[in-house]
Amino acid sequence: MVELAEEWRSIVKGAVQRGEVGGVSLLFIKDGKEICWLGEGYADRENKREIKRDTIFRLYSMSKPVTAAAAMVLFERGQLDLAEPVSRYLPEFSGQLVEENGRLVPAVREVTVKDLLGMTSGLMYNGNPGLTGAYVTELFRQVDERLLTDQAMTTAEIAGALGKGPLAFQPGSSWLYGTSADVLGAVVEAAAGM
Repeated sequence: MVELAEEWRSIVKGAVQRGEVGGVSLLFIKDGKEICWLGEGYADRENKREIKRDTIFRLYSMSKPVTAAAAMVLFERGQLDLAEPVSRYLPEFSGQLVEENGRLVPAVREVTVKDLLGMTSGLMYNGNPGLTGAYVTELFRQVDERLLTDQAMTTAEIAGALGKGPLAFQPGSSWLYGTSADVLGAVVEAAAGM
């Protein structure tokens, strides 16, 4: 285990020195027992406060890694294929259009589960410009309007509506922080049947 700790310490120390990250805290557990803890860099770079074992981190968007982990469990069980088009699980994702230079063109290929995991699907959040941004902004207005009513949209309904809308770019051609993980949640529901 000493070799593992030293190898990882070298990796994270290099990432901190190259400025890729401000600091790293890693805890390795195997069979319910702690193997090692590593802390490198700063919890607060500006004030030179180093990472300690009890450093508290603020975490956001934590549903995304949980959803990705659920997808990987289904993958391991053979219930989800990462190379499959999303339309296998959500039919609204077939025949999608892509916004290019202010007009809509057919997608060169379908969005895959892997695209959702890597946020290379072309799906975006609301508030962005263009045809895709306008579509998603209107959809989210409807979601918000119905949220606290008896007609609140389900995850599958929201994902289906996103599937009917245009993509910001051709699937797999770029990266954009958007609604990919939200749609992945609906794919997980469909693949798991629950």
